[in-house]
Amino acid sequence: MKKKWLAASLACVLGLSFLLAGCGGGQTQGDDSWKKVEDKGLLIVGLDVNFPPMGFMDENNSIVGFDVDMAMAVGKKLGVTVQLNPINWKAKEMELDAGKVDLLWNGYTINEERKEKVLFSDPYLTNRQVIVVKEESAITKKAELAGIQVGVQNGSTAVD
Repeated sequence: MKKKWLAASLACVLGLSFLLAGCGGGQTQGDDSWKKVEDKGLLIVGLDVNFPPMGFMDENNSIVGFDVDMAMAVGKKLGVTVQLNPINWKAKEMELDAGKVDLLWNGYTINEERKEKVLFSDPYLTNRQVIVVKEESAITKKAELAGIQVGVQNGSTAVD
């Protein structure tokens, strides 16, 4: 029971941090945006549904994943309904700025350029870029990728 309470509390704190980070778009503080969410009783969460295990579509075409579970737990704790809004991850800042979503809740790597566009919460997960090759590959370091075609998610920090 104690573990469940701790997990719920952590989810609430993290979720509220995300809410204040994402609400209102741009560098706007979260106070007015939270009031809007609270008045509606609805928190619209923008997420990438092509990011398992964080957020993805299951065999029943339902959005599931770790981030989804956390967002739902936070919404319950805060007394608001969570509406999941799948977005084009390449357009995530535009979705936020246009008010189509109240916040972004996904693996969204913090970097200096992005800090100029949005207000971030403290991260609850550390993102790292890794290179995956076949076991028999001669590639053992990033520099060896020069001139080789590599697959990455459009709009992600992996592109950089």
